[in-house]
Amino acid sequence: MKILLVVPVHRKQNFKRFFQPAPLNIMVLASLTPRDVQVSVIDENIEQLNFDTDADLIGITATTSEVKRAYAIADAFRRRGKTVVMGGIHASACPEEALMHADGIVIGEAEGQWRQLVEDYRANRLQKRYRNTALPALHHLPIPDRRIVNGKRYLTRNVCQISRGCPYHCIFCSVTPFFGNRYRVRDEADVLREIGELDGRFLIFIDDNIFGDTAFAERMLKKLIPLKKRWVSQCTLRLADNANLLRLAAESGCMGMLVGLESVSKDSLKASGKPVKFEHYAERIRRIIDHGIHIDGAFVFGFDNEDASIFERTLEFASRIKLSAGTFSILTPFPGTRLMAQLEKENRIIDRDWEHYDGTHVVYRPMNMTPDQLETGRAWIKQEFYRFPSILKRVGFRTSHVHYLWLYNLLKQGGTSKGRRRKVRNPFRLMDRNSIWA
Repeated sequence: MKILLVVPVHRKQNFKRFFQPAPLNIMVLASLTPRDVQVSVIDENIEQLNFDTDADLIGITATTSEVKRAYAIADAFRRRGKTVVMGGIHASACPEEALMHADGIVIGEAEGQWRQLVEDYRANRLQKRYRNTALPALHHLPIPDRRIVNGKRYLTRNVCQISRGCPYHCIFCSVTPFFGNRYRVRDEADVLREIGELDGRFLIFIDDNIFGDTAFAERMLKKLIPLKKRWVSQCTLRLADNANLLRLAAESGCMGMLVGLESVSKDSLKASGKPVKFEHYAERIRRIIDHGIHIDGAFVFGFDNEDASIFERTLEFASRIKLSAGTFSILTPFPGTRLMAQLEKENRIIDRDWEHYDGTHVVYRPMNMTPDQLETGRAWIKQEFYRFPSILKRVGFRTSHVHYLWLYNLLKQGGTSKGRRRKVRNPFRLMDRNSIWA
């Protein structure tokens, strides 16, 4: 039996295909597949999809912004007589929609269900839905099968996950609906064995908050120190409040963290549902950076209290504290989130094209900006933040991991799929100020 796993991407490939990490979810599926089944993968981030395959079963997983491409691929394979199954965060949130394009779906996490799906297919008894009755325990999971991506041009295959879940209930986040509202952690010995088998020193932990279980994190970091790795991940600003954890993170080789700062507006932070106060942002950020751990601060624009002044205020803050990098997104009501439920109830969803649910398009009716002002403002702050003088001022040449930071900033500088940057004017010049400040 042969299985083809597909990672769909709707955008055109550009130079960033050389900086893609290997997809952990695909490597996990390969590890869960019976050993007598041949598994291959096509990742449209880095290669072209050929529909002429002798695979018996096609597996596709996709985020919301890529699901239209996933559906198109699924439909094309089914027209060729192939059996298609789907999974991932979007199919889990919209199972009836996904079943219009697939013969079966996995709802939620694949552990405990993927092997059963494969065996059912072989026995000609494939079900429409596969779902765990409870969140699977993470102890003694098989190590992701990285052989599945051998020979493919990835930045690194060293992508790991040691925990899942989050106790917070941010209004726009899909993590809690999908992974649950408590932290689950893997067996320490399994994690260390996996890391010990990896080639090279650099690795990426894709945990949504790698320090969610602080006691577990401290034990892991102590054991990571002798391995002399260099790594990046995601966490909250609460890292700055735990001196021991912060010290261990630095000593274990942590280079940088993606941190959800969300907003410089106190009202926006309150509306987001995130239990953090803006008053201590600058102090906490500086404390982390002073330990040699750089921060990619993630900001979200479009909360109901915000007008177009939010962009200049955010740029001033991020530049003043010399934030190492920034991720700027538009508030997006992903399926299954509290935000989607709220905006649906208020009849404010104006765009149901899933391709636009990518953090750069406005798909709902904002309160104090037009959709165009919100989209233009996000494009403007990214443009200004990643101008060469800004990078030079924030990063310079005397900081830790300077080569990594410059490369990261230049990659984040981005552009269109054709590599061209679009000059965006200050959003204040595009708005009727009287309509906002009245």
